[in-house]
Amino acid sequence: MQLCRVVSRTPTETKTYRFNEGRHASASLPHAFYSNPYTGPIKKAQKSPYTSANTDAVYYYIIGRPTCQGVFKKYLDDHKEEMLKDLADFIAIPSVSSDKEKVNEALEFALKLGADMGFRTENCLNGQVGVIEMGEGDETLGILSHVDVVPAGDLEDWDTNPYEAVIKDGRVYGRGTIDDKGMIIASLYAMKAAQ
Repeated sequence: MQLCRVVSRTPTETKTYRFNEGRHASASLPHAFYSNPYTGPIKKAQKSPYTSANTDAVYYYIIGRPTCQGVFKKYLDDHKEEMLKDLADFIAIPSVSSDKEKVNEALEFALKLGADMGFRTENCLNGQVGVIEMGEGDETLGILSHVDVVPAGDLEDWDTNPYEAVIKDGRVYGRGTIDDKGMIIASLYAMKAAQ
């Protein structure tokens, strides 16, 4: 079940409701019929026993569909192996910031992955910036990241090859895994899940 917050105590009027996952829908309560863009039609709403007499809000349970969070989690769980493979391929590019050729290769890798996922991509400023876009509208949400990495340093200090993704104890090890290649992969798959 989803919990939504009703803006008014007049449940027979059409109002805007905010779902716990941040989406909005309009409906007449109780027994509302409407559609959430992520989860499809929601069958009805039922007043929650947690509604307080001391608030202007009435809480309703939405019956019939999983939460948006559940849809995202399922998508990411279903694509976990693809994500790990893409991350491993990305880590394998030794894009140390001083090696412009490898940095450009890493940028092209990210742009190709975005294009393969169906996003609009553009290589700008002679390979200094890449843009991967989805959606339309007047407002933009930007996720900023970088494809270059710092040098691996003394390889004797590494337990594994820094440019080979290694999974140990549920963690992925490799240069750029956290800063910032892993974040790029996570962001692209989150964008795809939201499409």
